[in-house]
Amino acid sequence: MSLNCSTDANPAAHVYDFYFNDILIGNSSSGVLIVTVKADGVYTCVPVNTVGTGHNATVSVTAVGTFAREGTGKIMKNPCAFEHYFLP
Repeated sequence: MSLNCSTDANPAAHVYDFYFNDILIGNSSSGVLIVTVKADGVYTCVPVNTVGTGHNATVSVTAVGTFAREGTGKIMKNPCAFEHYFLP
């Protein structure tokens, strides 16, 4: 799954920190982080600029069921179902 985080901060964000259930899992200067969904949880993005940290954006992810990968016949876990929650 691709997590995409952006902000219109001034000055611009120079890094985005990504958390899974409040544990830092990575950061990105582009605001994009690729993750493999293995469990239910909450992903949070925190933009950072020279002034400090900005408002967080979170997405709650629920891993559900199985699916057959098209053309392979392989059964795999369903990547996810998700809802966005944005904090003020």
